[in-house]
Amino acid sequence: MSIVDIREELVSEIDINAEFTQYGLRFSVMIDDVEIHDECDYDIMAYDMVADQDKYPAPLLKSIRKGLANMVDILEEATLDEK
Repeated sequence: MSIVDIREELVSEIDINAEFTQYGLRFSVMIDDVEIHDECDYDIMAYDMVADQDKYPAPLLKSIRKGLANMVDILEEATLDEK
């Protein structure tokens, strides 16, 4: 038990942004007035996922692959007129 008990509520504003770019995934986290950002290209994301078999076992990778393949189909269909 402490002699002095201090209780303080900290309130912060947090903004999280993630977007696909032509190079890969870019994300940023803004906490109050501080921004933390990074990006990762598509190949690196895939190699990192394949290398981490604990986090991404084969059945999960297969499911992600199918989801991304569906995404590619939709993007191709949306951009057919631009070719």
